[in-house]
Amino acid sequence: MISDQNRQAAADSILEAEQTRKVIPQLSKTYPDMDIEDAYEIQRRWAKGRLAKGAKIVGRKIGLTSRAMQLASKMTEPDYGSDPAGMVTRAKTVPGGYELSGAKMWISN
Repeated sequence: MISDQNRQAAADSILEAEQTRKVIPQLSKTYPDMDIEDAYEIQRRWAKGRLAKGAKIVGRKIGLTSRAMQLASKMTEPDYGSDPAGMVTRAKTVPGGYELSGAKMWISN
């Protein structure tokens, strides 16, 4: 488990990375003592920060359903959380199909 101060620092680093579009290290590398409860609390704080900046929750998501990915991420169960409206995908018609592009910001444990 990590301190409350480190939980907030982790959430703030995700918010800053989202704003600056700069990659940050995986949080479990920065905070090797973090556990699942820390991860969910960091996610709650990140979501609260997004909402404070005007984001809207439009759905929910579940991830890490693959056991191999859970082990690679030091997780013991699937993760889940809010799906902010700021996630967008665009589809453009091109010869032979579609070209997809978009932006996705998501907390990674």
